[in-house]
Amino acid sequence: CASAANTNQLDNDGDGVGSACDNCTIVANTDQWDSNSDGYGNACDADINNDGITNFTDMGILRNNFFKPYADADFNNDGVVNYLDLGILKSNFFKAPGPSALAP
Repeated sequence: CASAANTNQLDNDGDGVGSACDNCTIVANTDQWDSNSDGYGNACDADINNDGITNFTDMGILRNNFFKPYADADFNNDGVVNYLDLGILKSNFFKAPGPSALAP
């Protein structure tokens, strides 16, 4: 998405990225952090192992990387997996990643 076209788009989450170009359309993520390049921004993608749902497997991966700089479990992009990321995972438990304008 070109930045000029992006400024003319509706921005559902108010992050400054037009919804048609946003990799996380319901959660503000101005940096568009997508560590695994699956089209879903980490802010709305707690499915760490990419099996289509956030579940106990993802919780185990997060737990094994707690207080470490593991990008795929760092949902808020602050450089380390911590309680903030655990909160994001918990709020997305048993949900699919997304939504995103960039991924199906």
